[in-house]
Amino acid sequence: MRGKRVLVVAVDPVILTRIMTGLGDPTARVTLSPDGEGALSLLKKEPWNLVICNYPLPHLLLRNFLRELRSRTSASRACGVIVLSITELLSGAQRFVGQGANAVLTRWAPITQLHATFLRLLSVAPRFTPPPSTRVHLMTREGKKISVTSVANLSVTGALLESTQRPGIGASCVAEISLPGAERPIRVPSRVVRYTDHAREFSSGFALHFLDLDPEEAQKIARLSS
Repeated sequence: MRGKRVLVVAVDPVILTRIMTGLGDPTARVTLSPDGEGALSLLKKEPWNLVICNYPLPHLLLRNFLRELRSRTSASRACGVIVLSITELLSGAQRFVGQGANAVLTRWAPITQLHATFLRLLSVAPRFTPPPSTRVHLMTREGKKISVTSVANLSVTGALLESTQRPGIGASCVAEISLPGAERPIRVPSRVVRYTDHAREFSSGFALHFLDLDPEEAQKIARLSS
């Protein structure tokens, strides 16, 4: 989790202290924003790894906050999002899981639970929106070709692809990734791990997990995000 950027929105000092304890990482760069509007300004300009926000947010509906955070113009559209709520409002907050939020916890959740949730969302490779000239073609084990409209996000562990065709969850395939300026495409065995959630990702398609990406090829992908 070293060096991850974490934005904490509209929480009081006591809860902020618990969050810092739960992170357990002195290298994490934690920024506190007092309200949702200010947080959105930060999130849309530059990428963050994790957002932890209070429910309800002052002066802004959480629904609208999540919609803007996950929009195509947001630099942080692929970050992890955790919502904290008092116990009495927990059921209302939980409806946002799958609608922009990855997890909902009570403000006084055990530190061990906070840490486990933070670790789960921060341990994934950073995802970014690749240049429009990036192209992906898929071939399933059965020889079926899958048409990919565009690449919503990409990392060294996988990709989120926009497509009207949906292979089955768990399907094996080979992804052929053409990067801008590259002489030849990257070919990597992959597996379909999930379909997109339109409410969260504002696209129709599926997510791939790369099974055996060559380290040199991984560096080519990683350089695209710098």
